[in-house]
Amino acid sequence: MTFLFLANVGNGLIPFLQLLRWRRVARKLVLLAHREASPRFVRALRRWTASVVCVNEKIAEPFREAGYPQVAVDYGIMDGDRFFPAEKHESERVRFVVLGALDNAWKGGDTAIEAFRCLPDALAARCELHLASYMRPPSDLPANVIAHPWMPLGEIPEFLRGMDVMLCPSRDEVVMRETFSQAIVQGCSPAFPSSPANSRFL
Repeated sequence: MTFLFLANVGNGLIPFLQLLRWRRVARKLVLLAHREASPRFVRALRRWTASVVCVNEKIAEPFREAGYPQVAVDYGIMDGDRFFPAEKHESERVRFVVLGALDNAWKGGDTAIEAFRCLPDALAARCELHLASYMRPPSDLPANVIAHPWMPLGEIPEFLRGMDVMLCPSRDEVVMRETFSQAIVQGCSPAFPSSPANSRFL
């Protein structure tokens, strides 16, 4: 039996999935749902009798209500053993970080930038805001705000060990609502120093 593994719940995939089903390319579908699926998407996949793995119960609920026979809730991160505390961490400034695919508006990178702009000059001079990461980094940023180009997963653990405070300014958008951010799990794994003076999480 041919299996199709899918990790996207976007409506744009529905015609493609319908074509695959019509052509009988795959007889069994396994869906990894990291965000809420639209009612249209849930209806479309019922014909596959898909097995669904969701990152939380809120995402799983519509699939259960639609009668999907196999709906599980699980959450994990790749290379979790690489997210460990730094042996020593020192920096002249307090380093704030927003982590995620920040080209997406719902991640709230712009919110963090505007908040940094509101800091008094003397306080802003003692801080850094790291935005990790962008496919298209923004320009004209305030001093001490660093927008990083796209960062591969393998670089994230070491990068986080150099940070002090994680921010998660996600917000609801028409096209997307953040559910439970993988970045938060990576930050709690723990990637930050274990010293109470340096281990700050917001």
